[in-house]
Amino acid sequence: PYVDIWFCHGWSGGTFSLQSAGFGVPMPRDVVFPRRKVFFAGLPLWSFHFPRTSLSNYYGGQDWFNDCVGHATFHRQERKFSDKSEGARFNGKAPCRSMEAHFAFATSPDAGPPDGITDDIMMARLATWLL
Repeated sequence: PYVDIWFCHGWSGGTFSLQSAGFGVPMPRDVVFPRRKVFFAGLPLWSFHFPRTSLSNYYGGQDWFNDCVGHATFHRQERKFSDKSEGARFNGKAPCRSMEAHFAFATSPDAGPPDGITDDIMMARLATWLL
């Protein structure tokens, strides 16, 4: 499984934003805090208090569950995006089902670790990663 890691700014107070302090997407603090743990691929991970609301805010209310949104959609200003020369390449979104032949998509999580992964193996790998 893959996990998106978002760089966030404003943890200690003030405006909370995702991805960039200067160009980031502002997020209401009550959507983020208090954080909570969610299970992903059998592992508990920290998440925002309302993760689905944060995704709706981040993608501007778009149907983020069914519309895949490209990276360039949010970084055009920072890299001097030119609509005239690049508009055809980065239209911003496409129905996710139209890309199923090219990309693997997340499925519903299964409880517990993957087959063959014992608690000892998982703890050894976590210890290696954390130390």
